[in-house]
Amino acid sequence: MHKRLLGLLGAGLMIVSACGGATTSSSPAASAPPAASGGASEQPAGSPSPAADLADEQILRVTLGSEDPDTLDASKASTSTSIGVLHALNRGLLYVDHDLTPVPSLAEALTA
Repeated sequence: MHKRLLGLLGAGLMIVSACGGATTSSSPAASAPPAASGGASEQPAGSPSPAADLADEQILRVTLGSEDPDTLDASKASTSTSIGVLHALNRGLLYVDHDLTPVPSLAEALTA
């Protein structure tokens, strides 16, 4: 009886200690001093111009974690990594937004 009570008390203490004590910190941008406003057309120092040169190849690399997808066969996918990769690869022509309105995803336009 005492072992069970001690075990439940220990588990409760672990849950309480894991859920409590959150601290907040300010972002570096929030602590930076504001730039002097000399005019509406000036940009703050250090910010890129709208016509900044972009790289020739625009590549997005996504880290999947420590594991590769088991399979790319939709009927055999069982891990969250496999399902996430399949979801990203098999995007449809349309998707439905929160108002249940069809929105073009890969389609160029929505025609009736």
